[in-house]
Amino acid sequence: LDGADGASGLAPVFINIGRGKCCDTSALVEALQVGILRGAALDVTAPEPLPSNHALWKFKNVLISPHNADKTTYFQKESVLKFVELTKVYSKAMRGGGASDDDRLRRFYESAGGNVVDKMSGY
Repeated sequence: LDGADGASGLAPVFINIGRGKCCDTSALVEALQVGILRGAALDVTAPEPLPSNHALWKFKNVLISPHNADKTTYFQKESVLKFVELTKVYSKAMRGGGASDDDRLRRFYESAGGNVVDKMSGY
C-alpha cells in the first residue's frame, strides 16, 4: 500500500501483482467507492478477465494492466519492474495539484508513453 504510513496525509493505493483471488474484489470496489483507498493498480483481478460491465472499469483512479507477464523470456523481473515504473508514473501524475482528473490521466498517459490499457477492448 503506497502511503499507508499516513505520513503523506493521503489514502493508500492498493497494488496487486500477485494472484487475483488473493484480493476480495467486492471489498476493493467498496473501499474505492468510499475513499478508504485513493486508487488501485492491478495486474491481476478476480474474475479474470473482468467482464466489460465490472465496477472496476468505471474508476478513473484504477490502473489495470493485462496480466500477460508470461510473454517474455525474463517475465517476472521485467514485468514487475515495468509495473512498478508505471505505478510510480501514475502516482506522480495523479498527485498533480489543481488539475482535473481528466488532466491528470492525460498527463499519466503522456508520461507512460501511451502504454495504457484500452478499457473499451478490455486490455
